[in-house]
Formats: sequence, structure tokens, C-alpha cells
Amino acid sequence: GNFSMVYEADCSYAYECGDAVPSSAAWADPGNKSGQNLSGKSMGHLKRVQRQFGNMDANGNYGAPFSDDYIPFVRCWHHHDWSQSDANLERVQNAAWSTRVYWSKPFWENTANPDIPVPNN
Repeated sequence: GNFSMVYEADCSYAYECGDAVPSSAAWADPGNKSGQNLSGKSMGHLKRVQRQFGNMDANGNYGAPFSDDYIPFVRCWHHHDWSQSDANLERVQNAAWSTRVYWSKPFWENTANPDIPVPNN
């Protein structure tokens, strides 16, 4: 992919597949189809689980895979001034595992599959 289109001065990109351990892992496997205890697992491990089990199927059940065109390994939130009401705007720039660069909502899962609800804060 052409990552030169991702570059923008004064932007900050977040690597989402590293060794950091998030405080919650429920987002990676909402249907618990992997059978794994995900507590204490790294973001890299959780992204691989999410890729395989995190999507919703046509019947509304979690456990379907995501396309590599949507699983982001790098995201940038600094292309837009954010407010709480912006959850449905595609203003986050992503670089996916397939090297596809695309814009998404803050919850890219809803961009990939509109049947997945955007969490309420």
C-alpha cells in the first residue's frame, strides 16, 4: 500500500498491535467464541483474536472474522477536533493489515460492519 497518503505534519499515529495490555479485553471476542481467557493478553494478541472472532454474522451473532482490509494496526485520531457527538463521523485514519488505508468512525468495527452497534458513553 501507499502509506505516503497517511503522512500529515503534526499528526500522531497509534500502533494497535503491540505488547501493551489493555484494561479490558471484552471487545476482542464479544461472543467468547475463541474459548480463551483474554485477561492480561497484549494488544497484538487481542487484535489477532478480534480478526478471527470479533465480527457479527448476518444473524446478529458474534464470532465471524473481520477482513484484513479493516483490522487496523495503526490509527490516527488527529485529523479532526473531536466532540462526544462525533461518534458517527469517519474521521479516524487507519492502516489495515492488508496495507489498505481508509477512514473510519472512532469505532472502526461499525465502519466495517454497520450492524455492530457504536457503544454509548
